[in-house]
Amino acid sequence: MNGLAAPSATCCLPRWASRSAPRPRPGMPAAPPKWMTSIDRTTPVVALGPGAALSGVNPKNLALSVTAAVAIASNGLSGGQQVASVVVFVLIGSLLG
Repeated sequence: MNGLAAPSATCCLPRWASRSAPRPRPGMPAAPPKWMTSIDRTTPVVALGPGAALSGVNPKNLALSVTAAVAIASNGLSGGQQVASVVVFVLIGSLLG
């Protein structure tokens, strides 16, 4: 048994057993949590922030983006060529991602 299993069970089981939210009766749908119902009212603009933050935190995406930025910035390209390179990178990443 894992060294953390017993302390976790000791700490969490009483809290789990005394949950304040009642369980739905058999055949009745469970009410979704408040945070989940707020997702229905979220606009695309509001969703853009967390979406960008979560995709940027992904280590694979972060490593590829930093590598692409360094490669594009260090090649001595003109402004238009840099923009075109970024557009191509984003398009390829969108298609393969």
